[in-house]
Amino acid sequence: MDQYQKFWDKYQLVDPIKRIVRRSVDTEGDSHKIFLEQAKSSSSKTGIELDLPVSPIKLVRHKIDSTKVNFIPLFRDIYNSTVEKTSVNQSIVPKKVDGGVLLNPHGGGVYINDKHGEPVLVTNGNIQIISQVDVYSSNETYEPYYRLRVKLQNKNHDIMVKKSDYWDCADLLREEVPGLVVSKRNEFIIYLANLAQNPSISKTRQYDEVYGWVRIDDKFIYLHQGISGCTNSVLPLEVDYSKAQDFLNCFTSSLRNPSYATILLLYSLGAYIQPLLTEADIPGFRSVLFLIGETQSGKTTLAESLVGCLLEKSKVDITSFQSTFPAIEDVFEKGKDRLILVDDLYPKGKQGVDKEFEEKATNMIRILGDLKLRDKKGPLGKKLPTRHYTGGAIATGEILGLSTLSSYARSLVIELQPGDICKEDSLWTLSRDKTLAKSFYSAFIRWIEEKQKGLIPWLRESFRGLRLTGNDSFESPRLQDSKRIAILILALFQQFCEDSGLAVCGTISRDALDQYFIKANVFMESHTPVEVFCRALDILISDDKIVIASSEADFRKQDCDGYYDGEFIYLIPTNVFGKIDDYYQGTMDACNRDLMVKDLYKRGLLLDCKHHRYPKDRLVKPKRPYLMKFAIDIIKNDTKEILGGKN
Repeated sequence: MDQYQKFWDKYQLVDPIKRIVRRSVDTEGDSHKIFLEQAKSSSSKTGIELDLPVSPIKLVRHKIDSTKVNFIPLFRDIYNSTVEKTSVNQSIVPKKVDGGVLLNPHGGGVYINDKHGEPVLVTNGNIQIISQVDVYSSNETYEPYYRLRVKLQNKNHDIMVKKSDYWDCADLLREEVPGLVVSKRNEFIIYLANLAQNPSISKTRQYDEVYGWVRIDDKFIYLHQGISGCTNSVLPLEVDYSKAQDFLNCFTSSLRNPSYATILLLYSLGAYIQPLLTEADIPGFRSVLFLIGETQSGKTTLAESLVGCLLEKSKVDITSFQSTFPAIEDVFEKGKDRLILVDDLYPKGKQGVDKEFEEKATNMIRILGDLKLRDKKGPLGKKLPTRHYTGGAIATGEILGLSTLSSYARSLVIELQPGDICKEDSLWTLSRDKTLAKSFYSAFIRWIEEKQKGLIPWLRESFRGLRLTGNDSFESPRLQDSKRIAILILALFQQFCEDSGLAVCGTISRDALDQYFIKANVFMESHTPVEVFCRALDILISDDKIVIASSEADFRKQDCDGYYDGEFIYLIPTNVFGKIDDYYQGTMDACNRDLMVKDLYKRGLLLDCKHHRYPKDRLVKPKRPYLMKFAIDIIKNDTKEILGGKN
C-alpha cells in the first residue's frame, strides 16, 4: 500500500481547479455538456488539459480555461451514461472490498458508491493478475512483470505490464483493450492495490532471447524452445542417436589428420559446456580456434557444419571479419554457450598486418580470453553492467598474421595443408543436413544435464589432479591448461558415447590429442617475442627499411641504423625498436624494451644487456648514439649473405 499512498498524495497536490473540474466531469451530469462546449471554445493560455469523456468508451483531451471554471455548475449528478444505465438495469449488488471499492459480481465492471449511495463506474472491465513473470534479458538481468487478464464483454485480453508501471497502467490498458473505460483513476489504483495483495499469485520466469545454460532451482538447464517460458530462436533439443552416429562418422571422415579432428571436436564440445566448467573452477579453453588454409580448401564448409545447428537460422552464429567489430560483438553476445564462426580472416596491409584487422582479431581474442564483452556506456556516460560471455569461436582464413604474444597465447591454431579436408560425400552430407550435428550436440547437452550432479565435482577434482601430476614442459601456462581441459572433455565424450551406444572410431583419441599439442607447442615457440622481433628485423633489413652499413667507417659517414663488422651487428636501439613497432603498426606488445632485451640476452642473440655509447663522432646525427651488440644469428642466412656481399 506504500505505492498506492504515493499516488494518493500526488492526487491531493493536484491543482485545486483541475481537481474540481475532474470531479464534476467524472459524474458526467448536466454540467458535462457545458464543459465540452467551453473546452471547444476556449483559447486561453491559462487553460488546463484534461482527458474528458465524450462517451462511455472514448476519452478526448480538451483544454479548459481555468478563468471560466466558476461559471460552470459544480453540482454532482448521478452518473447517467449508457453503460451505467445498463448496469443499473442489471440490478447491481456491489460487493465491498478493502479500500471501499465495489465490485460487480456479475462481471460488468468495477464500481464505487457516490455520496448518494449509488454505484458509479470506475472501469467497465474486470482485471485479474494471472501471475508475476520475471522476464530475463540475460542470464543475470530480469524485469518483473504482471501478466494481467482483462475481461470486457465476455472476451479475455492477456497483457504484460511492468511491475514498476503497474500503478499507472490505465493508459496502457485502454490502448490494448478496445472499449475499456477507466473513468476514476484514484479508485482504479485502489482496485489495483487490492488485486496485488492476493497471496496466491503465482511466480514464473520468461527468457526473451536468452540462450545457453541458466541455473534454475539449483540445477543447470540449457535454454531452448522446448522449455516453458523460453522465447528465443534455439530449436528444441531433438535427440536421434542414429543421426548422432551419422554425424560422428561423417565428421571423422572429413579430416585426414586425426589430431585436427580431435581438437576441433573437443573444442566445439567445450563451447557448449563452458558454464559447467566454470562451476567446477576450470578456466575453459578461453581461446579462439583458427582454421588456416588455402582458398577452396573446405575449411569454411567444415566449420559451418558445426555452427548454428541448434538454431532455426544457422546464419545467426556466423559473421565475417569484413563486418564492423560492434556487429561481430553482437553475434558473440547472442551466441552464448554455442560455437561462433568468424569467416574471412585476411589482413589487407602490404606488410602483412592491417591495423583494422589486427584490432578486430585482438578484441575477439580478448573476449574469449577474458570471458566478457567490452564495456558499454548508457545515458550520461554511465557504465552499464558487465556483459559476460561463455562459448567458443572458430575463425577461418588464408593466413594468420597476429603480432602479439598474448594473442598467440589465446589461440589454438590448425594449419591445414592441401588435402587435409576430404571434400567428398562426408563433408557435403554434413553441410547439407544440419540435423546430424543438431542430434549429436542435443544428445550431448541432454547427457550433461542428466549427469551434472556427479560431473561437476569429478571435473573439479580431475583438473586439480592433472595440474599436480602433469609433466608437460610447455612454456605457455595457457597451453598447458588447454591440454588438461581437452583431456577432461575427451573423457566426457568417451563416457557419453558409451552411455548412448555410439561407436567411437580411433580418430578421436588421446594419442591424436597429444600429437596436436606437440605441434601447438612448436607453433607457440616460433611466435615468442624474440621470434617475432627477429622475423621483423630480418624482413626490414632485406627490404632496406633498416639500413646496415657494411663497415664502421661507413657507419660514421652514412645516415643508417647500425653497422656490420664481419662478425657482429651493431644497432641503434631507438631506431630499430621504433621501426619494428611501425612494421606491426603499433600493435606489437611483445616489443617491450626491457623484456625484449632480457630474452634476447638469455638466448645469446644479444651480447650485452647494456647499451654502449659509440666513442667517436659521426658526420651525421646522432653523432654519438647508443649501440647494442647482436650475434649474426639474429638474422637468417639469406640476409647474412646480403650483409656479407656489402663488404
